[in-house]
Amino acid sequence: MISLDLRKKTFLFLFFLIPVLSLSALSMEHQNSDLPKKPEVREGMSLDEVRNIMGMPRNITRTEWRYPEIIILIENQQVACIIKPSCFGRWTNCQAYRTRSPECLIE
Repeated sequence: MISLDLRKKTFLFLFFLIPVLSLSALSMEHQNSDLPKKPEVREGMSLDEVRNIMGMPRNITRTEWRYPEIIILIENQQVACIIKPSCFGRWTNCQAYRTRSPECLIE
């Protein structure tokens, strides 16, 4: 008799838990779809645009910016190319990457 009550309670618990979890998952998907997409960095963008998107400090000037998923090479105050982190250090500029290691470029 006790096990029957436990089965009923378990069934009722799961019966109400599954819809609640599915509704919460749907609401989370809906919230994520409302968020604006983060603009992507692409070749030819000005350095100011990239700084605004990526949150780079203005007082630091470098020729490359390293992130876990990409490395941005800067030439003439704009994005010259974007390369894979695994390829960093093979060549010194984008022209060399384009001619010698095109598989390293991210487009």
